[in-house]
Amino acid sequence: MGNLLRVMCSRALINIRMLIGIICVALCIGIDSVDLLPKLFQKDSALDVHYFWFNAITYGGIYGKYFLAVIVTLPYSGDFCIEYMQGVWRYILMKSGRKCYAFAKYAACFISGGSVAAAGGCFFIILASGNLELFLERRYVEIQMIPFAELLMESPKKYFAIALYLLFLSGGLWACIGYTISCYFPFKYAVHMSPFLIAFIITRINVIFNIPNRLRIDY
Repeated sequence: MGNLLRVMCSRALINIRMLIGIICVALCIGIDSVDLLPKLFQKDSALDVHYFWFNAITYGGIYGKYFLAVIVTLPYSGDFCIEYMQGVWRYILMKSGRKCYAFAKYAACFISGGSVAAAGGCFFIILASGNLELFLERRYVEIQMIPFAELLMESPKKYFAIALYLLFLSGGLWACIGYTISCYFPFKYAVHMSPFLIAFIITRINVIFNIPNRLRIDY
């Protein structure tokens, strides 16, 4: 199983789709505040990196919430569709066994999906922090009700480290959801769009039934 996992992880992480995904994730975080995007390139701005992160990831913007769930499926979630179309999946399954095959696929999907999300988030933070502060203390009044607000005030670097870790977990989850869909509907369109639809449906259910924020799985 070790060789199979190594091969699948290599295919998942070393491809052009991974690089495209990282760039797209970084763009999504900025585009959710597109009207204020020029301030990213202004020094001594009244905004900070957290402002853009909050509107895209923490609070959940259109691009940072829904499109990100699609982007993380790009590196590897649709790989089974390729194997299915080529007819090689049966051979690999017979050679490795169902459990080993499934474990390696899910592990590769989780790692690649989480990595593209976290690396894209890190890329955005590095670019934005070239001109902006990670967090401006005068904005604490605005964000004191959000989780880890005190940590953000005391140590923005630790806050963003936690934020990237959570982004890694959510990216890996959405990538695995996309792969699961491919097992039943081996078409790339279904693989890439299913996380978008599921994220949208979950959000609407939460709103319709007025589920408290502390119980919302999308938070």
